[in-house]
Amino acid sequence: VTPPTLLSGLFPYAVLTGLATTEAISAFIRTRAFYLQTGYPPLTLPPSSSSSSPTSGIKADSVGKCKQTLEMSGTSLFAAGLRGPGLLLLTLALPMAVESALRKVRPRTVVVWLPPPPPPPPRRIA
Repeated sequence: VTPPTLLSGLFPYAVLTGLATTEAISAFIRTRAFYLQTGYPPLTLPPSSSSSSPTSGIKADSVGKCKQTLEMSGTSLFAAGLRGPGLLLLTLALPMAVESALRKVRPRTVVVWLPPPPPPPPRRIA
């Protein structure tokens, strides 16, 4: 019987369970927000903005993008048999997953600036 090592013990399962839990919480938060949204039409942004899609009011932040990149790279390495580097990347993604979920829960204010309307055209008096 060989003694368990860091890569064959419970540590990989703890990391993967933590990531799966935070992703499930994040999905629940997004789904709940979608179904409870009332009263306002969807915000449309110009195509030159840095949002995920031109019509999305949700901007993708750097924490979420970095978390997703670490998760995808770590999962790929882990599945390809490079368990050490894969587990390292997945472990680095865990605090970012928690922060990403917390950012979805925190209330925030969106300020929209609208330019003043143009002046009316001059009226001709006959």
